[in-house]
Parts: sequence; C-alpha cells; structure tokens
Amino acid sequence: MKERLSEQQELIADLEARLKERNDTLQHDKHKYVSEIKHLRNEVSSRTERMVYIVQSKYFHIRIVSKLVPVVQRLDSAVHQINRYPVDKC
Repeated sequence: MKERLSEQQELIADLEARLKERNDTLQHDKHKYVSEIKHLRNEVSSRTERMVYIVQSKYFHIRIVSKLVPVVQRLDSAVHQINRYPVDKC
C-alpha cells in the first residue's frame, strides 16, 4: 500500500512539474504574441496616419489644381487672343 501511495505521489509530482512547464511555455508564448500584436497595431496605426496624410495632401492638391484650371483656361484664351492680334497694329 505504501509503495502504491509513493508511486501515486511521484506520478502527481511528475504531472505537476509537467503542468508547470507547460504553463510556463504558454505564458511565454502569450507574452510573445501580445508583444507582436502591439507591434502590429502600432504599425497599422502608423500606416493609417501616413495614408490619411497622403489622402489629405492629394485632396488639397486636387482642390488647388481645380481652382487653377479656370485661370489657366483664361490665360490660354488671352494668349490665343493676343496671338491673333495683328503684329503691325502693335
């Protein structure tokens, strides 16, 4: 009976040690994955901020160009009018 009790205690101790080892491994993996997730979140946030900046600056450039188009068209028309004016009248 004592022998069987001793075997069971050894088995329990062995199982507890394996469980602790497995738990330590899982905790290490969890920490690693949490760190990776934080890194990826920061990267996504950084890329999102850059994309927002790019989109805003493109939108700004489009607005500037759209306001310049009529001016350029009027200048082009004026140049065309000037070029049609006879040279000898100058």
